[in-house]
Amino acid sequence: MKDIKEKLGALYDKSLISYKDYTALLEQACPTDWKTLLGRGLLFLSAVLFLAGVIFLFAYNWFAIPKFVKFGACALLILLSAAGVVIKGFNKASGQAFAFAVCFLIGAFCALFGQIYQTGADAWQLFATWAALIFPLALTANKTSIWLLFAVIINTTLFLFPFDMLRYAIFSYKSLVFAVFTVNFSFLALSEIPFKHFKQEAYFYYVVNTFLTGFLIFSCSFKPLTSYYSLILISWLTVNSLYHYFKRQDIYFIGISFLGAGFVIFINLQKYFLRDYYLAWAITGLLLSAGLGYALVYLTKHIKGKAVADDK
Repeated sequence: MKDIKEKLGALYDKSLISYKDYTALLEQACPTDWKTLLGRGLLFLSAVLFLAGVIFLFAYNWFAIPKFVKFGACALLILLSAAGVVIKGFNKASGQAFAFAVCFLIGAFCALFGQIYQTGADAWQLFATWAALIFPLALTANKTSIWLLFAVIINTTLFLFPFDMLRYAIFSYKSLVFAVFTVNFSFLALSEIPFKHFKQEAYFYYVVNTFLTGFLIFSCSFKPLTSYYSLILISWLTVNSLYHYFKRQDIYFIGISFLGAGFVIFINLQKYFLRDYYLAWAITGLLLSAGLGYALVYLTKHIKGKAVADDK
């Protein structure tokens, strides 16, 4: 099954088959096993709940537990999780859950150290240190769950950094938008590079792309159309929709791009041209419906055309 996935991935990377064909062939060759998928989901949910329980246990009994017991318990959990990784390996779901636990507990250990010894470090430094410590493990394991955790930590670092730098007046909102865009676009670009080591499961791409689009929509839509923010937003929405229109043929990403464009249109219609709130919504809705309708018609014809060609 793994060989089939790799061969199909190689064909898609060389643009010999479209993304729709790739997903259809993959579904035929490797049908989704919902029982296995549900089992993996529950496994990771159990791991997250257990780790959250450990954090809350320490927090609730902070003054009752001696500091060396806290350090010892956290270190022991890291060692036990690492042993689980060694025993199970990265290719099994249980091994990936153990690796995720190791990464999470490393962050807990850093927070524990900073809280006990009051190092005076800013919040963003904690997350930056956490990201730096788990980066080698993410590279070694190359599993989507760990890379997604790494992406969450990096983005948290970027969001916390401006608040700590405000007192120095050396970091602006413009820098935050640019940094978040650059980092998440890099994650997306790397996941699309036709090299085996960078390939991630589909949900990584969906989560990061959706987050980036949503962040740009809500952080840039209220700025003037001629501003730096609007330039980034409009450029991203254009590239995102065109890429998934011609390359991957994925209506979801086209839809969220059109949704973002509609939000921008609505804000600017109401701000500069129309005082009627409902008329602005009506015009925006018509534009969105027309665009999405056209995209759906095109993709449907494209898929049917491919199917007819394959039958012949």
